[in-house]
Amino acid sequence: FSPTSGQISYADIDLNGLKVGLQLGYHYGSLVDFSAKYAFTPQSEDSGYAADDNRAEHNLDATVNVRPISKLNIGIGYRLRALRTVSSVNNAADGSKDYSSKLLSNISNINLSASYQINDLISVFCQANNLLNREYELYDGIPAQKFNILGGVGLTF
Repeated sequence: FSPTSGQISYADIDLNGLKVGLQLGYHYGSLVDFSAKYAFTPQSEDSGYAADDNRAEHNLDATVNVRPISKLNIGIGYRLRALRTVSSVNNAADGSKDYSSKLLSNISNINLSASYQINDLISVFCQANNLLNREYELYDGIPAQKFNILGGVGLTF
């Protein structure tokens, strides 16, 4: 990001890389669903597998959904993005490239959601995000929302 021009320039990096992961899931009838997935994607300044926009080395997502009655779904989720980096490159007059990277803070979020299926066509939902009210940057200089609530109506055609 250039503070004088207000422009963001993204580095040209080699996106070839390694991704190792594990995904688990468990269903107890129609009452409880659990899922968790983890991915390790090692990064360097000029290369790395981009599992997420901010090139996190460790990505963990876990959710539990409970259906106490057939039309109601209540869920809680956890998301971790650790060792996130953004890279920049400066092109020298001789054609060489000078890579630099900045380590962003980890993202550790807990979210809560609920939805109710009124009928085959209409459902309502509510979602509370960032329950821990953590401050972090999605990208370099771009802050994420703190605690927020989203609600709405869904239509199924």
